[in-house]
Amino acid sequence: MQTANFGILAIYRSPSGNIIKFIDELNIVISNIIKSYKNIPLILIGDININTLDTTNSTAIYLDLLTAFGFTQYINRPTRPKSNTSIDHILINDYNKHYVQRTAVIDSLITDHYPLFLKLNNRSISKKDTKSNNILYKYVDYNKLSLILY
Repeated sequence: MQTANFGILAIYRSPSGNIIKFIDELNIVISNIIKSYKNIPLILIGDININTLDTTNSTAIYLDLLTAFGFTQYINRPTRPKSNTSIDHILINDYNKHYVQRTAVIDSLITDHYPLFLKLNNRSISKKDTKSNNILYKYVDYNKLSLILY
């Protein structure tokens, strides 16, 4: 069995920063990473402070850019309960979608944002293993999380 390699790009974007400038810089960073590390799935994770539940032009530009790079957004519910916004993201450009086993937004007020959870399959999957093991959790309470992890 072959193990899989991943690249992880963790980002924080200040809510007061210019969104368009951020998107332009993100385009450059992702382009350079993909050129340097071909065929390696890239995980983008962080407090991006762009609400993916919103329909503003800047949100559309952000999501269009990531879609162009083959990213899939795995968090599709609010991550900051006070504002009911989804500003914390897990995106992966795993074209075959075999590496993500589980994602979750954990219902815990450990901070003013809900924690995010990502479980990856760490082995390469051959083409004959076409059955998908992806499970998308949109909601997991803290007590149930321990059952998932152990």
